[in-house]
Amino acid sequence: MQAEVKFSGFEELERKLTKLAQTFTGRNTREIEREGAEIILNEMRLLAPVRSGALRDSLEITEDKTGVMIGPVRGGAGSRAHFNEFGTVKMAATPFIRPAYDNTQDQVTTTIARHALADVYKATEG
Repeated sequence: MQAEVKFSGFEELERKLTKLAQTFTGRNTREIEREGAEIILNEMRLLAPVRSGALRDSLEITEDKTGVMIGPVRGGAGSRAHFNEFGTVKMAATPFIRPAYDNTQDQVTTTIARHALADVYKATEG
């Protein structure tokens, strides 16, 4: 006795996968990255040591062709942020960058997953 198996729906699956791949490119992905970065940036600003406010004010989101980056900009107080983060032989560390990431990791992951899931539903419906 010979078993016969028949598959169907591959054209529809290919169409949905193509649509899904197009969803996760370009502007949409960058917007999702920025939304996650905003969460971390806000926490960094809350945790940054403040004497004059210059270090806190140097924290920004920047973008280049590789992605979104969060942290102090070069120049002024931003150039000295690593001294606060890691300390020196004369100054105790007052970390704020890594703690901001650690404190917001679940929220950022949830935000990205929520957007990704919404995009999957959009791409695969109908």
